[in-house]
Amino acid sequence: MDLDVVSIGSCNMDIILRVPSFVEPDSEMYVEKIYMQPGGPAFNFAVNMARLKFNTWIIARIGMDRFGEIIKKTLKKEGVNIEYLQESEIPTGVAFISVDKKGRRSVYSYMGANATLDFSKKDIKRIKTADVVYLSGTYWETALKVSKRANIFIYNPGSIIANFGTKTLSKIFKHTYILFANEKELKKLTNLNIEKGARILLDLGVKIVVITRGKKDAIAITENKIVRCPAKKLKVVDTTGAGDAFAAGFIAKWLKNENLKNCLRFGHQKAAQCIKNYGSMQLS
Repeated sequence: MDLDVVSIGSCNMDIILRVPSFVEPDSEMYVEKIYMQPGGPAFNFAVNMARLKFNTWIIARIGMDRFGEIIKKTLKKEGVNIEYLQESEIPTGVAFISVDKKGRRSVYSYMGANATLDFSKKDIKRIKTADVVYLSGTYWETALKVSKRANIFIYNPGSIIANFGTKTLSKIFKHTYILFANEKELKKLTNLNIEKGARILLDLGVKIVVITRGKKDAIAITENKIVRCPAKKLKVVDTTGAGDAFAAGFIAKWLKNENLKNCLRFGHQKAAQCIKNYGSMQLS
């Protein structure tokens, strides 16, 4: 589709450990299998949008190392424009992800080069001229800088940044068109239930609040409507990258001016493809 989409945020090498169960403190558990593939919110979203035939750029920072090279080659192979992909002497970010038999995760993230993401004049120009900018996996200060410059800013703060709450993040929400969060993240952000929490975010300037709820229905809330869409019952192998896949599906339909129910439905479809396997997506 002839629209320019820019994905900004973190790129990691995901090291996924399949485990029988999570360990208690001061205890030990064997690992059944190890999977390794590129990931991170910016990577996942960019690849999903490129596969949906959108003109997709990525602004992120990787290390000048083997992991960074794998990420760069994979993005290029998937059709993502890497002109604005930055390189650093700091190692590429790594996410250590334990997944149990129920598909539940425990994640430890090493930010690495992601922590030094910054923007040149060329980067800022790309942000300003893009039709849509999606950001996830950065410090909130970076999000604020981008939100002020984007034509349409779409924000997925993630679990860690959600801990800062609405007081710190309110200046970002002022410039946010669509905000994605799961149910736990919304609770961290607002300390309220879904409808009341979403209302707070709308009052701060967000136009559409999209809440994912795992196996439950996803919800899109605007100033004058609440739209729900149930998720199909599926066997969950690994939820890594499911939120990014959902966001890509939702945005792809939204950019085609489809109604919110269809946007949610396609978001579910993309997430469903993701959770069937280990890792954020199937890569050739």
